[in-house]
Amino acid sequence: MARDTARGTPEERPGLNPRGGEGTQRALKPPEGSTPEQIAAEREKLSSSGLLSPLFDLLPVVIIILNRHRQILYMNQPGLSASGNTNSAGYLGLRPGEAFDCVHAFESPDGYGASDQCPQCGLMLAAQTAECAGAGTFECHIMRRSMPDTIDFRLYTTCLELAGDTYLFMVGLDIGGEIRQRALERIFFHDLLNATGNIDGLAWLLMQGGEKPEQERCRLLLTNACRRLADEVRGHRDIFDAERGDLQIEPQPMEPWEFLCDLIEHYRSHPVARTRHVRLVEPPEKLPTLHTDPSLVGRVLGNLIKNALEATRQGDAVEVAVRPCNDLGGVEFLVWNPEPIPQELQRRLFTRAFSTKGVGRGLGTYGAKLITERYLGGSLKFVSTAHEGTTFSLSLPPTSPPSQRESTRPRQTHLPPN
Repeated sequence: MARDTARGTPEERPGLNPRGGEGTQRALKPPEGSTPEQIAAEREKLSSSGLLSPLFDLLPVVIIILNRHRQILYMNQPGLSASGNTNSAGYLGLRPGEAFDCVHAFESPDGYGASDQCPQCGLMLAAQTAECAGAGTFECHIMRRSMPDTIDFRLYTTCLELAGDTYLFMVGLDIGGEIRQRALERIFFHDLLNATGNIDGLAWLLMQGGEKPEQERCRLLLTNACRRLADEVRGHRDIFDAERGDLQIEPQPMEPWEFLCDLIEHYRSHPVARTRHVRLVEPPEKLPTLHTDPSLVGRVLGNLIKNALEATRQGDAVEVAVRPCNDLGGVEFLVWNPEPIPQELQRRLFTRAFSTKGVGRGLGTYGAKLITERYLGGSLKFVSTAHEGTTFSLSLPPTSPPSQRESTRPRQTHLPPN
């Protein structure tokens, strides 16, 4: 997905109109491609031109050169590293989305450029703009099939004429760190201000005096607010560590049903559940004991429950269940709410920096998927329709992956006491 930062809107740039009628975007038929023999000849011509410099491999940016069919003729070493392609010739003839294993590049039988998401993609818009306007700047966020995280680029594009042939020259600057820091800062400050605001209000009530029972209640609420604040800080720390690959897991025996009952009791008293209900569905059969990190499982599952409550209308209910998972030999947690997720938002739900809650609030589901798949060895998926509502499925194996580092530092419990 991409945010267009080129000068003018797509409709204002001559010859470029990726949008269909009535404001909807339509998929584009991918251009015809060159044959492998033609690709080899085009690459040889490009190499003999003297345009390709060994210095390109030393630059801290991704450099890609495409032919007129938007097929790759050259990619520098940083580009190979970002795409995960160890074969220096393996990218020849591929479209950029295919080379970077974009989840949408393989959705349509017509290939890259034909899915419903392609007209919005920064890679596609960058190529179109270079062809029509000569140059442009775009942000591009690529969700890959093989990895839970995204690749974030700021793309600079231009057209090059060489010996009668036209080439598209792309330079990609990795802005993942910039986006990550911006999103984390906004989320952190938003949650921190909410928590400190609650603490400040409760402290003010205590200062007013009053009856002893009321003061005791305020003290309890104040204690819980402080613990929730500490839990928020630990949650953000876990996301920082997970993205750097430094998150340490602490596996221990965990009974899924007892764990879920404790978690539900906490969220029934959460502020977001004051006008909504949480229903717990008993498992149909005995569940296996897991050897995993309860703190991280609580972080992921708690995020799903809180999101479901926030999405549910006042007076409605969220259902939470757990059952054996035959595929992994572990268990599957299910979180359902009656509200559907709009189709145009579903494909971006696990993307970093995307959220239905506003700018900079997009690490919830992204962070949950990152922790689940990279550290807990499980999977996080969802199904959402207008008739059935939305169900998130968190599947966990019986044992955490042994490849992850185990921590020696004490970790706080995954739940603040009520």
